[in-house]
Amino acid sequence: MPHSGLDAGLGFERTDPVIVQIFTQRGRSDEQKQRLYAEIAERLGGVGD
Repeated sequence: MPHSGLDAGLGFERTDPVIVQIFTQRGRSDEQKQRLYAEIAERLGGVGD
């Protein structure tokens, strides 16, 4: 089902399920990446409930 969110200008329609693609730069430690993933998971925890 399409969402009513604003178009991000990336040329595709938003649909369920949500898929997150993450690109990080070299030089980030595993700990930094794990904190990033944990924060994203926390913020998305209630989405779709």
